[in-house]
Amino acid sequence: MKGAEARPRAGREDLRAKVMEVGEALGLRAEAEYRLGDHSYDVALFSPDKLFPAAVAKISVGGDPSKDLAGLEYAFSRHKLIPIYVAGSEDDARRAESEIQSSFREIKDKIILLRAGELEDLRRVLRSEAAKKALRALLCSLQLSARHDSMHPTTG
Repeated sequence: MKGAEARPRAGREDLRAKVMEVGEALGLRAEAEYRLGDHSYDVALFSPDKLFPAAVAKISVGGDPSKDLAGLEYAFSRHKLIPIYVAGSEDDARRAESEIQSSFREIKDKIILLRAGELEDLRRVLRSEAAKKALRALLCSLQLSARHDSMHPTTG
């Protein structure tokens, strides 16, 4: 067995808690089991001053990723939400990557695909107050830049 495949598959509840912890460390409000239309999401992440989410996450622990990816594509295409797919194992990640390339081209360059180990690494980094402060400042700066760009479009 290769190193990545030797890792046990992470559980859905554990991964959900980690996604919520990362979101909260970034200054976002996290809500579990969020419904949007006919779709449900494991986690929704909200900017502090917003009632509608900025991102939604689906967590895959085995099984076929098609339904989860369809829900994420809906969230992106209909509501412009950032799609996040969390894979519980390397096998889950490979299946999702294959599906994204073949059937979900609209979100191919937009989706954030996180393996369980990557999510844990991110969570560990964000436990540092300095890292949290730097990332929050970056996110704030990006939001201000996006607002400025929407108010002052360039002509070309």
